[in-house]
Amino acid sequence: MPTRLVFRCEFCRREATGDAERSLVAQLQDLRAGEYSDADDWLVWHGRGIWGPTRYACAEHRIALRDEIRKHYGTLGWHPHARVLGDVPPVVRQQMAEQAPKRRLTARQRRLMRARQAGAGGPSFI
Repeated sequence: MPTRLVFRCEFCRREATGDAERSLVAQLQDLRAGEYSDADDWLVWHGRGIWGPTRYACAEHRIALRDEIRKHYGTLGWHPHARVLGDVPPVVRQQMAEQAPKRRLTARQRRLMRARQAGAGGPSFI
């Protein structure tokens, strides 16, 4: 008997079609737990375990899903509050990853580095 997977938005019950449906099917094998992921324009909450079931939201209800997850599972750990997909559009997220800030050295680390460069001995670690 042939079967078909049906993915529906948690809020409006709209079904995923086309590219979104293919992305959601591909994510069924993903073993994440307690994380958000992006499937075309849909937001997926990979629950599992203490974070509840896997949940889906269409483009219009991404923020609603994020808020509900944070409300119900926010006290269990940092995962529901991670600043990802629910807050930031995919294009902006990609730009942020490319522009990662440089790590700043502390005053002590700069002093040790200058001492090492001057050949003053000092510790060989920072």
